[in-house]
Parts: sequence; C-alpha cells; structure tokens
Amino acid sequence: MLRFLFCLTLLSSIAISFSSCGDEEPDEMLLHYDGANTTGPTFFPGEYVTAARFPSLITRAFTGQSITAVDVYILDVPNSAEIILYGGDGSDASPATQIQFQNVSLRANSWNRITLTTPYVIDGTEIWLGLFFQIDRQTQVTGCDEGPANTNGDYLYQNSDRQWTTFRDLTTTESINWNIRAILSE
Repeated sequence: MLRFLFCLTLLSSIAISFSSCGDEEPDEMLLHYDGANTTGPTFFPGEYVTAARFPSLITRAFTGQSITAVDVYILDVPNSAEIILYGGDGSDASPATQIQFQNVSLRANSWNRITLTTPYVIDGTEIWLGLFFQIDRQTQVTGCDEGPANTNGDYLYQNSDRQWTTFRDLTTTESINWNIRAILSE
C-alpha cells in the first residue's frame, strides 16, 4: 500500500527553515537563503567560491548547535571541489579566516548532501558557507534560485581578480541566491 507523506517547509525571513516529512523522519533544521533550484550561471575556466554569509545576528540564535552537513545543488560537476567554512569579521566585503574545508565528490543535476567529517559548532560569530570549485572549461556549477537575492545569499570569489563581490553587483541584472544550505543539529 502506498503511503502518502505530507511535507511542510516553513521559511522565515532570517534564513531558517524546518522540514518535517512524516512521523518517521526527525525534523531537520536548515540555515539558508535560497529557494528551489531554477538554473545556474555559466562560469569561465578558473577557480571560484560561491558562498552565503550568515552574520552573527543570525548565528547567535544557534550557539552550541552544529553544522553537520551541507546541501548544494550542482548542475555540472567541476574538476575539483571543496566545502569551505569561513569566519567573518562583521564586514560585508569578505570573510576574515578559513575555519575548515573538505574535499567533495559531487553528482550532476542534483542536490548533493555532504556530511562534514568534523561538524562545526556554532559559536555565535559570523559564518560564510561556501563551495570552492575549479573548472577547465566554460560550464555551470553551483545552482541558484530565481531570486530575489538576499543581501547575503550570493557572494562570489573569482581567483582571476582575487576579489569578493556579490553576483548581483557583478552582473547588475541578476538577482539570485546560491543553492547552498547548512544542515544543523543540536
């Protein structure tokens, strides 16, 4: 007999959602800005980081909880990739320090859940959650939603100019959020 599951996702304005799917699955807490995957920009050969910034105003509410995994939507698999967590200094411009990274293997045209080898315990300070990738051909990698962009949901670092910017500032016509989500546990 087929069993129907009711799935409910609540999104709040501070980039938090709770997902509950049936009575057998535990509630999952996600920290993110994005909606459903729509597409993704085309990147030229090079090295990039696509990231979302979570200021201390948001992370303070989760002090003591851990980021145990990261979900990222991948369109085309890059030559190499890493999940990167940065600490911030309260500046909008760029993260201050790299906290940890983990090499990852990814699948194309799907959500990829990467379980962190070492969960990151949130201490209430700013966190940048990113995907570093290297490509040797023009391709789409990190997926995005249809927007509108959250102020902190579309950061981009390009090795070619060694600058952090937002995707909307770079393109001036696009308003998206990267499909990058932190999975939290208590």
